[in-house]
Amino acid sequence: MHRLTKQISIFIILITCLFAGVFYWLSAQELSQIYLSQTADQILRTKEAYFKDTVDNVIHQIELYQLDKRFELEAELSQIEAELILIDQNHENQIDFEQTLLQYFNQNAANKWHYSFDALDEDSDDEFVLERTVEVRNYTIKLRYPKAVYDQAVLAHTRELIYRYEFDDNSYIWINQIINYDGGDDYAIRLVHPNLRDTEGMLLSTDATDVKGTTPYLTELEGVKANGDIYFRYYFQKKDSDEIKEKLTYAKLFVEYDWVIAYGVYIDDTEIFLKEVQSESQNLVNNLVLRLIVFLIAIITLGFGLITFMERRAKQKETEALKLELDRDALTMAYSRRAFDFYLPNAYDRFKESGISPLFLLVDIDDFKDINDQYGHATGDQALKAFAKTIIERNRKEDRVYRLGGDEFVLVYEGVREENDETLSEIILESVRGIDLSGLPMTCSIGFGRFSLEDTSGQDLLNRIDKALYKAKLKGKNTSSK
Repeated sequence: MHRLTKQISIFIILITCLFAGVFYWLSAQELSQIYLSQTADQILRTKEAYFKDTVDNVIHQIELYQLDKRFELEAELSQIEAELILIDQNHENQIDFEQTLLQYFNQNAANKWHYSFDALDEDSDDEFVLERTVEVRNYTIKLRYPKAVYDQAVLAHTRELIYRYEFDDNSYIWINQIINYDGGDDYAIRLVHPNLRDTEGMLLSTDATDVKGTTPYLTELEGVKANGDIYFRYYFQKKDSDEIKEKLTYAKLFVEYDWVIAYGVYIDDTEIFLKEVQSESQNLVNNLVLRLIVFLIAIITLGFGLITFMERRAKQKETEALKLELDRDALTMAYSRRAFDFYLPNAYDRFKESGISPLFLLVDIDDFKDINDQYGHATGDQALKAFAKTIIERNRKEDRVYRLGGDEFVLVYEGVREENDETLSEIILESVRGIDLSGLPMTCSIGFGRFSLEDTSGQDLLNRIDKALYKAKLKGKNTSSK
């Protein structure tokens, strides 16, 4: 490249870098403000999704406990049934049987199960979550577990679960139980509240307002009644503090118990994060300005280096094109013997390292001498070109065709499974048989093989497939041999 051309290229690079720098400087501050605004919105959207996932997880944990509790009760029920049957079997005397049965019920009254059998106990009007009838001797015994006891266990587990939750942003989960869906005074009970545990059990009113005069309980009730869940904002006392701050909350109705399970975060905790983001953003802009100066210097250096590299690359391509021309057979456009002599030892070295060998086919056009003698060398050249063109066109891009000399070619195939060697040879034979040379039939013979661990060089393989080619000729030509 001429010196003047290099100077012009460097000047263009300088102008481009200058415009890029000015554009960046003018837009950096504006982009920073847009980023902060979008970050604030994104934080709140992310928080909302997180709130929902957290509440859904709590509900899932409750449902898992309910399932486990029912499995536990089923197991207890089966055990009690087995014990009653055992009492029946061990007491043949009716009086002893009844006394033992009553004694068993009295001793096990603490396990919360209700028992009733014939005239010895009256049926209860309580609601039960599980019951079973057992026939023991002349009694029909009902075993039932009270729903009130079951619900109490679910609530105790839920309270313990919520108390165990810990969050880094002063947030927490709480539960209110709706008593009256019409609202008003005493419409709900504060059931679980980690921030105000001493107020658990107090009655709530939809008329209650926060410091801004809004009615959060009414908003929550109307939301869960209409949609099953709701996002809303209100002001409430911060955890472990007397401060009243705005809170973003998600609440969802757990219909089975009329529980409103809620989770939220204080907005000012999010603003603290935004201030950190703003500070970091400004520092980033300052650092990027400094880096831009360094970048401009580097881009000039790189540009000059790129120009030099492109110049050298162009020369290299010219050299490679010349080498490619030397590596090609001028008549058939197959790779030359010179190229094959370079490829073979390298392929052998790779085989010694990996143990993987390409497939080599040594191909000889049948009766080529007769073609030359009877139809002339021009026809012989046409036969060679037609053969090479047919094989090259059917091959993959990575497959190679070398002309060793005369009508002898070597075909090399990477990545072919060994069990397909003979099949591929047959495909080549069929392809050659399909060549149309002005009505002149054309066939070939093939000797094929791969590198062997016993080979000491690539020449050993070449000798082996040459012998295989000779065997194919002896078999009557137009065939292949290994």
